[in-house]
Amino acid sequence: MGMFDWITCEMPLPETPTKPPGFFQTKDLREWPQCERFTITADGRLRLDDGNAEWWNAVDTGQFTGSIQFYDLGPKGEWWEYRADFVDGKCETIELVEYDPRHRP
Repeated sequence: MGMFDWITCEMPLPETPTKPPGFFQTKDLREWPQCERFTITADGRLRLDDGNAEWWNAVDTGQFTGSIQFYDLGPKGEWWEYRADFVDGKCETIELVEYDPRHRP
């Protein structure tokens, strides 16, 4: 199992029969993920949430262009996988890649 980064998405996600978790994993943000926390903000910006328990510093990732796939496994074995497409640092679309209510690792 390799390292990954965490993503929280404040933008609306495509609807699924079961509500997805509040955070997801991704390996698409850098060559060597380091379990850092990122947020797709409500206005579509990609932000690195870098800090410690007392202070959080938000770092805008700038002009990122590309796609990020993010995913998670729910407590009952549900699987959610999404793709967010960014142009010049702004999320243009988020689509549901896969939802499986009975996925088992």
